[in-house]
Amino acid sequence: MLTWIGRALTRAFELKRLDREARDRVRVQGCEMVGHTDHRAVWRIRAPGLPDSFMTAISGNGNRDKHVVHVDTELFYRAWLATTPTHWTPREEDCVVRAEMRKARLYPVANSRFVHSSRKPVPLAEAIVWVERGALRVGVVSGITSVFWLIANRAQSFPVEVQGYDSATRLYESVGCGPAPLSFKNLFEFEAGVDDRQYRSGWR
Repeated sequence: MLTWIGRALTRAFELKRLDREARDRVRVQGCEMVGHTDHRAVWRIRAPGLPDSFMTAISGNGNRDKHVVHVDTELFYRAWLATTPTHWTPREEDCVVRAEMRKARLYPVANSRFVHSSRKPVPLAEAIVWVERGALRVGVVSGITSVFWLIANRAQSFPVEVQGYDSATRLYESVGCGPAPLSFKNLFEFEAGVDDRQYRSGWR
């Protein structure tokens, strides 16, 4: 009981802090695309005090209705944390407060992947969005620990995969930044116009 109450209070305090900080924040830019072929796109991730890291989307059957949405890390964190209920027993898909993210079981694995992402970029996480009782809800269905890493290290922004145009638009309008949502279909039908030779070794 005490653990549950403590978790609920910590979450409430964190949401209030994020709301206070949001009043003075300026919306950040999306991530720079640094690699683009007919089957893979790569973006640069910037986090204060850390070397650049890289994330990737890969073309393939079954993902033609997916979209890439760049999200403001702090806005996404706030929306995800607000969506997560305070269960008696936390679930793996739940958002936790930033101070707890490095304690996640798979966090060391995610950290290693981002450290070595210049050779093998980290796959984009997949986000979901829905409306419940008139409020927008945000979740992560894959790549949860990668998102923990991005939030814990205060990346300015990062791209995610979202299934469907309507969901991508909703996410972008609420917590998005930078370029408008881009479908995988259009992304990989573009002629690769970014020189990605220096990023190909080890991940192509």
